[in-house]
Amino acid sequence: DDYCAEQSLNKIDVIRMDIEGAELAALNGALRLIDRDLPSVLIEIHPHILRDRFGGDAAAVVSLFLSRGYRMFELTEAGLEPRVAVRPDLPWKDYFFVHPSRREHLPPGVFRDLLGLGG
Repeated sequence: DDYCAEQSLNKIDVIRMDIEGAELAALNGALRLIDRDLPSVLIEIHPHILRDRFGGDAAAVVSLFLSRGYRMFELTEAGLEPRVAVRPDLPWKDYFFVHPSRREHLPPGVFRDLLGLGG
């Protein structure tokens, strides 16, 4: 939030995070821009590192988005699959969080289809 304000970044469309367990700390520092812009987020969640190194919880990361109306998706061999929690059998995994209100701004394809807009 502070960096975006200092740099006069008035609109954030996408956030990509791969920060080895510090996901919750970074997201808590970006709540104003998340609430303001509802960006699409691709985040690699490390549940064990998040808990052991940072005292965080993967469920809290997911809840941060779901409580704001975001939809959660996992990329699998079969394609994108809706989720509401991280996979407990994996040490880390990339997840997409997309807010339905932003679907008209997404390119035609799988996210628009999954959010009910079509291509």
